[in-house]
Amino acid sequence: YLANSYFSLGKFEKALNTYSDYGGKSKLHLSSSLAGQAACYEQLGKFDKAADYYQKAAKVNAIESQEAEYLLNAGRNYVKSNSADKAKDIFETIKNEFKNTNAAREVDKYLSQL
Repeated sequence: YLANSYFSLGKFEKALNTYSDYGGKSKLHLSSSLAGQAACYEQLGKFDKAADYYQKAAKVNAIESQEAEYLLNAGRNYVKSNSADKAKDIFETIKNEFKNTNAAREVDKYLSQL
């Protein structure tokens, strides 16, 4: 909760440090921590790093819709960092492996921008 509060206040460095302090065993909380770190990096303009952390969050998360959403965020950040090939690979993965998710329904608009 503290990290989310810092994030909401625009204190992204403090939020990043707080998110990265998570040391529990819950995969759900770990994926949330990683996604929080990714969001901080995105706000700080570190898009490659944000994409990497969204991918880490996706790997940890066992909820299909959340995994797809994290991957979509990773792809968006790769687009922002001019890594079109990485973005395209992720978008294609979403399209093929997560067909029944909201992320899959959105992915074509991102693919059309590449």
